[in-house]
Amino acid sequence: MGRLENKVAIISGAAKGQGAFEAALFAKEGAKVVLADIDIESCESNARNIVESGGEAVGIYLDVTSPTSWKDCIKTTIEKYQGLTALVNNAGIYSRVPIEDA
Repeated sequence: MGRLENKVAIISGAAKGQGAFEAALFAKEGAKVVLADIDIESCESNARNIVESGGEAVGIYLDVTSPTSWKDCIKTTIEKYQGLTALVNNAGIYSRVPIEDA
């Protein structure tokens, strides 16, 4: 039994890099993982890899700049897994505008 057995985690920015790694690690420890990102194709691919390795995961769309997108993500998670116990807010927001001009 892993340290995260029976936990449900949303991981934002899970399409690539650190977020994808965190999702795989959480799943390895027994968590049900929701991989969330604007790059839904990569999230779904990463989720399939987790499932093929014996974990439980789903990839969904999440735009972290949108309150509505967050509400939809949380609603989908709770409907699928009957709860939510962890959030890894890994996604970043990038702007090409210098901070002085923002």
